Amino acid sequence: MDLSYPRHRAGPAPLSLLALSIGLALASTASAQQTPEAAASGPAAVDLDKVEVKATYRESLQQSLDEKRYSVEQVDAIYAEDIGKFPDLNLAESMQRIAGVSIDREGGEGQQISVRGLGSDFTRVRINGLEALSTAGSGTTGVNRSRGFDFNTFASELFSRVKVSKTQSAQTDEGSLGATVDLRASRPFDFEGFQASLNGQYGFNELSRSKDPRVSALLSNTWADGRFGALMSVAYSRRTIFEEGYNPVRWEHGNHRNSNQATANNNGTYGFCSPVGYDPQTPRNPLANETAAGVGSAANQARSNGWGSYGIDATHCGTGLDRPAATAENIAAYETATNAWIPRYPRYIRTEHDIERLGVTGALQFKFSDDSLLNLDMMYSKLDKDQREDSLGANLHRTAQYGGKTQIAVRDAQVDDRNRLVYGVFDNVDFRTESTSIEESTEFKQVSLEFEHRFNDAVRLDALVGHSASSFERPVFSMVSFDNSNLDGFVFDARNNASLPSMSFPFALNDPNAWQWLGYGTAPVNANGTARGSNISEVRLNPNYVDNQFDTAKIDLTFNISPTFSLRGGLAYKDYDMSTQEYRNISYGRLAQALPGGTGIGDLSSTLDGFGKGLDTATPSSWLIPDFKRVAELLDIYCNCDTGSLGGDYRLAGVGHFGSSNNNFDVNEKSYASYLQLDFNTELWDRPFRGNIGLRYVQTQITADGYAPCQAASAGDLSSACQPFLGVASATADAGERLLVGTRVGHQYDDWLPSLNVAWDVTDSVVLRFGAAKTMARPTLSNLSPSVSGGPSAFLDEDRYYSINLGNPKLDPFRSTNYDLSAEWYFKEGALLSAAVFYKDIETYVQRTRLLTTWGDMGYSLDLLPAGFSPSTLFNVQSYFNTPGGPLKGYELTYQQPFSFLPGFWKNFGVQLNYTHVDSKIQYLFSSGSGNTIVTTYTENDLLNLSPNSYNATLYYDDGRFSARVSTSYRDAYINQILAQENVWDLDGNLLATADVTGKYSVENVDFNMSWKFNKQLTVSFEAINLLDTADERYVDSALSLPDRYTQTGRQYYLGLRYKF
Repeated sequence: MDLSYPRHRAGPAPLSLLALSIGLALASTASAQQTPEAAASGPAAVDLDKVEVKATYRESLQQSLDEKRYSVEQVDAIYAEDIGKFPDLNLAESMQRIAGVSIDREGGEGQQISVRGLGSDFTRVRINGLEALSTAGSGTTGVNRSRGFDFNTFASELFSRVKVSKTQSAQTDEGSLGATVDLRASRPFDFEGFQASLNGQYGFNELSRSKDPRVSALLSNTWADGRFGALMSVAYSRRTIFEEGYNPVRWEHGNHRNSNQATANNNGTYGFCSPVGYDPQTPRNPLANETAAGVGSAANQARSNGWGSYGIDATHCGTGLDRPAATAENIAAYETATNAWIPRYPRYIRTEHDIERLGVTGALQFKFSDDSLLNLDMMYSKLDKDQREDSLGANLHRTAQYGGKTQIAVRDAQVDDRNRLVYGVFDNVDFRTESTSIEESTEFKQVSLEFEHRFNDAVRLDALVGHSASSFERPVFSMVSFDNSNLDGFVFDARNNASLPSMSFPFALNDPNAWQWLGYGTAPVNANGTARGSNISEVRLNPNYVDNQFDTAKIDLTFNISPTFSLRGGLAYKDYDMSTQEYRNISYGRLAQALPGGTGIGDLSSTLDGFGKGLDTATPSSWLIPDFKRVAELLDIYCNCDTGSLGGDYRLAGVGHFGSSNNNFDVNEKSYASYLQLDFNTELWDRPFRGNIGLRYVQTQITADGYAPCQAASAGDLSSACQPFLGVASATADAGERLLVGTRVGHQYDDWLPSLNVAWDVTDSVVLRFGAAKTMARPTLSNLSPSVSGGPSAFLDEDRYYSINLGNPKLDPFRSTNYDLSAEWYFKEGALLSAAVFYKDIETYVQRTRLLTTWGDMGYSLDLLPAGFSPSTLFNVQSYFNTPGGPLKGYELTYQQPFSFLPGFWKNFGVQLNYTHVDSKIQYLFSSGSGNTIVTTYTENDLLNLSPNSYNATLYYDDGRFSARVSTSYRDAYINQILAQENVWDLDGNLLATADVTGKYSVENVDFNMSWKFNKQLTVSFEAINLLDTADERYVDSALSLPDRYTQTGRQYYLGLRYKF
C-alpha cells in the first residue's frame, strides 16, 4: 500500500517525442533550407502590425512563426485560424500552447496564466494596446483583489491575435516581470471587403449531463476603396458544470492547542476527548475565573464564552457525554489520533457552475490618406456565474465553544509513515449538510481611439487614448446549514485512496427527521448569539464587490534618422482606480433564528442525487440539502434588515464588521512614463543585425484609503474625525455602532528601466537573440489596503508594545534584472527548432511578517493614535514588507514542423512541442511573537505559482479541407499561498509547526479538435475537452503534502456548424 503524496508527481516526459521529431527534421534539412534571397527579404516583407486572418490551422501557425521570427524582442503569438475562430474554446487554454505559459483552472475553465514561473500578478495584459484588468470570482475560494488578469471573462472568438512578449523594450508599458500579453480584437482592414460568419455549437458535459449552447457571429465590410471600414462581432455561450469530489477544509495536528501546550491556561479547548484519568485531561476543567451559566452579567458570559457551562469535568467531555473508559485500546486510539495530522472537516462536495458569457466588439477604421489612419475599438464582455456548492461532512475540528472536537471520542486510529491519519472510527461526532449559493458577475467595458500619421518618410506619430472598466459583483454569497450532533460510529478511511477517502455516516442521510435546525431554542447560546458548548446552524451572507478602471493616454514619435537608425520617444499617462467592498450580516457566524412554529426540515429541504458517478471510491449517491429559495422566503434573509427575531439580524455591515473591514478600501495609482529608444537595422559580419536600446522612466504615485478603529482611553480623547458605522467589533461582541476613522496613505516611487534587445541572422535560417532589461511589477493590490485592525486601547505603557495588523501602501514594487538568450532555427517553411535560456535576478519581493516599527514610519494618520502615543511610539506590526528576492532561471525548448516531406497523406501531419524548466527559490519569513519579542524563522521554497517543469504537445493533420489535432499540456505541482505558521507540540513534547503552504498537484490535460469543410462556406466541427477527466488536486504543507481537495468536472463535447457568407 503506497500512501505517499509526492510533491511533484511524475508526468510523461516529451523528450522521446521531441527526439523523434528532431530526427525527422534533420533528415529533411537539405531540402528545407531557405534561399538567401528569401531570408534577406523576410523582415521587410512582414507587417507585424497587421492581422491577416487565414483559413486553416496550418496557415495560422505560419503567421505565428512570422511574428516570432521578425520581431526584435522574444515573442510568441497565436493567430485566429479562420474568421472569428480562435484555436481553442478558452483564451487561457489557447495561450498554454506557448512555451513557458501555464494556466490555472477554476471550475474546469482556464482562468489565469503563469509565464516562465511567474504568476499572474507579474504579467500585464493589454487589450488593443491599452492596459486592462478584469477580475472574476473563484466561488467559495475567494475574490480576486490582485493584479492577476482573469481571462475567463472573455470569449476567445472576440480576438484575432494573442501576442506574448517575454522580453522588455523601452517602448513597452512597465509593470511586468514575466511577460506582457497583447490581446488584439479583429478590425475591418484585417479583411478584404465584405466578410461575415456564423458559428453555432452544441455542447454536452458527461458529468452534469447539461446541453450547452455556444454561438458567435462576425460582420465586417469596407467602403470608399478601402478607406473606411466597420466591424462587429458577438459571442454568446452558456455552460453548466458539475464539480464533484472531496475537501477536508485544511488539516491540523491532533494536539493543536491541546491542554499540554505551552499556553495551556489559555487553551486546552481543542483536543479530542481524553479517556477517564488521562493526564493531561482534554478538554480541561473550567478555571475558577470562567463564569458558569446563569451567573454574572451577560457581558461576562460573552467574554468568557461561558466555558463553565459546557458540562466538562473529570468524567464528561460535555453535557451528558461520558469520557471513554481508560482501556488500553481507548488510550492507544486517543494517543494515535492526538499525535497525528488529521483532516479538519472531511466532506464530499458538489459545486454546480452555471456560466453565461456574452461578448461584443466593434471597430471603425478611417484611412484619411495613405499617411493617416484612425482606429476606434470598442469592447464589452459580461460573465455571469451562478454557483451552488453542496457538501456533506463530519466536523473533526471546532473548539469546545461549539461542542466539536473536544467532545469526540476516538475508538480506532491508524496513521501512515508521515503520521497522517488514514483510518479512524469516532463517536460523538457532529455532521453537517451545508449549501452555499453564489451569484457573481464581471462586466468589462473598453473604448480606445488610436491615431497613426506619417508626416513624411522620416517622422511618424502614434497616439492612443482610452478607458477600460471592470466591475465585479457578488451580491449573493449565502450559506445555510442543517446539522446532526453527537452521533457514534463515523468511519474515515483513506487507506486505499488518500485524495478521495471513503466515509461512512451512521444515519439516514435523506431523512428530514435525522437533521436539525440548531437555531435559538434548540442549542445553548450566550446572550450575544455566540455558541456555548454546542453545535449551531448558521445563515451567512457575504456580498463582495471589486471595481477596476484605467484611463490611459500615450503618444509616440518615431524619427527615421537613416536607413540604419531610427529614434523613438514617447510619453504615457495612466490613472488607475481600484475600489473594493465586503459585507457580512450582523448574525454572521452566530446562532440562527428559530424556525416559525410548525416548520420542519422537510419544509426547507430538497435532495441532491446522482453524486459520485465519476469518482473512484465508495460515496453516498444522495443526501438531503437545504432549499435556498424556501429558506430565504421563510426567514427573509435578503431583506437587509433586523427581523426582530433572535439570530435574525440580516443587516449588512461593511467596514463596521470586524471580519470584513480590511477588505473595504480604495487605491488610486497614477503613473507618468517617458522613454527614448534607438532602433537599428544593420549588418554584423555581413549578416542582418537588428535591435533596440532604450531607457524608460516611470514615476508611480499611490493614494490608498481605508478605515481603522477609533481607540482611546476615554471618550474625550477620541478624534473628531471618528465616524459611526453599523457593525460588530469581534466574534463575541454585541452588535451596534462602531467608531472608525478614515485612513489615507500616500506613496511615490521612481524607476529607471534600461533595456537592450538584439537579433542576429547568423545564417539564412538561424536567428540568435539576446535581451537584457530592468523591470518592475507593482505590489499586489490587496497588500496595499490601509485599513487597520487591532492597535492600542489605552495610554502608553513603557513596558508594552502594542500589536496591530494592517496593509502597507508604502510598499515598493517588485524589481528585477532580466537576461534572455535564444537560438532559433527556421529550417523549413512552417518549422522551428529553438532553445532559450533566461535569468531573472529578482531583487525585491513582498512578504507578510512582523516588525517593530513606529507609527510615523508607517505613514498613517495621527488621528488613529490615542492621547499618550506619538509618531515615534514603537508598535509590533504585522503587515506586508519588502524583503529580498532571489534568482529565477530556466530554459525553453520548442519544436514545430509540418511533415510536408513525407509521402501521400502523411505530408499533411505536423507537430508542435515545447518544454520549459524553471528554478527559483525564495527565503520565506515566518514571524511570531508579542510585545517587544519577535521570532522570525526562514525556510526556502519555490516561488509562488512556479511549476519547475511544464510542456505542451500537439499533433495535427490539415489538408486544407479536413483538420484534426490532439493536444496535451502538463505542469508540475506548485505552491500558491504561504500560510502563517503556529507552533504545536505532540504528546511527547516535540515541537512541530502547522502547515506552511497550500498548493496544487501536477496536472495533465488532453483535448481533441477536428473540422471538415464541405465547401468554402460550410464547415462542421467536433471538439472534445478534458479527455482524461483530469482532477483538480490540491494540498497543504510542502513537507507533508496533505491532500486538501480533489474534484472532477467530466469530459466536455461540442458539435458545431460554421457558415461563411
